[in-house]
Amino acid sequence: MSVYRFRDFQFDTVERRLTRNGEWVELTPKAMDILEVFVGRPGELITRDEMIGKVWAGTLVEEGNLSVHMSKLRKAFGETRSQRYVETVPGSGYRFTASIEQISNGANHSPALESIHTSSSNGFQSRDTEAIRLLRKGQFLFEKRTREAVAQSIEMYQKSLVYDASNVQTYAQLITSLRYLYLLDQITLEELQARTQPWLDAMCEIDPDSDAVLIALGEVALYHRWDGKSALRHFQAAVKINPTSLSARSRLIYLLIYSQCFPEAVEQLSFFANLEPFSIVTDLQMARFHYLMGNYQAAKMYLDGTLNLDRCNFEILLLRGVVLAELHLFHEAEANLRESLAIYDHVETIAMLGYVGARMNRRREAEDYIAKMVAKDAGLRLTFSYQARIQFALEDFDRGYDYLERAVALKSSELLGIAVDPRWNTVRHLPRFTSIVKQIGISVT
Repeated sequence: MSVYRFRDFQFDTVERRLTRNGEWVELTPKAMDILEVFVGRPGELITRDEMIGKVWAGTLVEEGNLSVHMSKLRKAFGETRSQRYVETVPGSGYRFTASIEQISNGANHSPALESIHTSSSNGFQSRDTEAIRLLRKGQFLFEKRTREAVAQSIEMYQKSLVYDASNVQTYAQLITSLRYLYLLDQITLEELQARTQPWLDAMCEIDPDSDAVLIALGEVALYHRWDGKSALRHFQAAVKINPTSLSARSRLIYLLIYSQCFPEAVEQLSFFANLEPFSIVTDLQMARFHYLMGNYQAAKMYLDGTLNLDRCNFEILLLRGVVLAELHLFHEAEANLRESLAIYDHVETIAMLGYVGARMNRRREAEDYIAKMVAKDAGLRLTFSYQARIQFALEDFDRGYDYLERAVALKSSELLGIAVDPRWNTVRHLPRFTSIVKQIGISVT
């Protein structure tokens, strides 16, 4: 954990911060990871396979991704033909050619660096190899997005803390995974709050000014209290501290969209898209953003690209079905949703099939899906909001409002985007619905 100087640049591997003559240089997280490998082995030939193994840690990745992020790193350096930082060895790999001076072992940072606390976006601040291995395993499991895998990811993060209890990112991942179980209605809001607080307290004690802590505080404000203004302050502060954080940017964008601050959200989209280009996760998020803003063709474009890369991803197929429904391509939407359901039996997919059936005026089919949904997750928060949407699509407004008001009373997190989600358009213009939206009150103005 050191600070390195080469030519006009200074790179802090603890703070994950690159500066040139004291000015911040923005890098994508992967480019930052590549640079960290280089400064650890100056002048050595590092093969492409070695670099991919260190930066992507066994994750299946197209070799072209390395070239993309290597290009971004070179661009950040301002490389010219006469001044190279990275030498490409054809058929072999790369060598960092700039002379490197180690100016700190982590104990003597300059005052300017001490004032900024950024966290590695991939969370690998720890130097305990077993802690890192377990953290990576937890992140891999979380990306599966099934309730079983997310529950297992929490176990991995907790085991990681046994080996290193000082990595704020491990606590952040725990909070994110637990919140996902809450979104899936596997735990109550009270349980979420009770289990989250000790982890949040630990993060604040370790590094209260880090972007990871600010993101966690913003999430608590938004998901636990529906406090958009407080969440906005925390997310904006996290982005300011770490402009390359995917987590901070995505949460800020969602909140801006929920609050119908579309120009501000669009301004943030260009930053977000460039942080991790050619990534399925990024494209999936971009599709969600565009869908919520009513840009259905743009959302479909992102989803078509990701579907070509991963045909077995239930989330891609589910969201594509959602988008196609708003494009009135109901039969194609239905096909994608059924394909998604065959991969993973998810209650939201069942609900979407019911919603599409209702939009196609197939009442009996819609009601059958409601019955399947309730049988699968009886009495849970998500089923209330899902049932409300289906009933509204069937024009059964009294039952729709009954379920919607139950969801509001239980503070269903699925309602955070109610002001913009197109699936509520059937009743968006009605006074009673407008009153409920105001009651939820996600606003940053």
